[in-house]
Amino acid sequence: MFLLLPLLVACGGDKADTATVDPGFGPNPIVPEAYELLWDLDAASCEEPGAIVYFRFEGSVDDDGRLRGEETWYWFHSGEGWDNDCADVFTIDAPSDSIWGRNNPCAGCDREFHGDLVLDEARRTCAYGYESLLDDDQRDRIEDEAYTIDVQLDTLTPSGNVNAQMLAFSYVQDDQTPTSYNGRAQARGAYVPATEGDFEGAATVDWVVTSGLCVRMGGGGG
Repeated sequence: MFLLLPLLVACGGDKADTATVDPGFGPNPIVPEAYELLWDLDAASCEEPGAIVYFRFEGSVDDDGRLRGEETWYWFHSGEGWDNDCADVFTIDAPSDSIWGRNNPCAGCDREFHGDLVLDEARRTCAYGYESLLDDDQRDRIEDEAYTIDVQLDTLTPSGNVNAQMLAFSYVQDDQTPTSYNGRAQARGAYVPATEGDFEGAATVDWVVTSGLCVRMGGGGG
């Protein structure tokens, strides 16, 4: 379920809110405070020139079993400074559904969703073509930066107890090969039912990938 990400030739992005700040000093302005000490902000664990990507989701499951929310993709480049670091926001809208059958990669997961992952152009600060990253460079909807995503949540242990930290798995479908899915990484988070103890109804959901995924860049890093 881990994805070997392909070569990207674009890097960087405009960040108007940091234009007057010296990128060589101070905390990185795009990093949520809770992850400043957990994330590899210099991409030191990745090959240079490169970047590391983290995913953070915040949303909910409604009474109809539909997962909705926003997933922010944080890009941190190798090297000193953070002037090329950036973050993009994707929306997820995925009804409760399962498409796995016998090939289910998480047979023990309790909730499954199948729907759309759409890049919010109004909140896009990175200059990357995600069609390359997600192997969808010829799909019909590429101008909308919309992809098919499957999400699996492991909220309970096999004995039925609540997982102290929910496991989340997400996969982006390659439309050129519909049976092929790109697993991005295992994430951990929280699943809080609207009604205590009801893990089949509405809930608030969040997850974050703390290990990050390395991307080899075609040009200079950060």
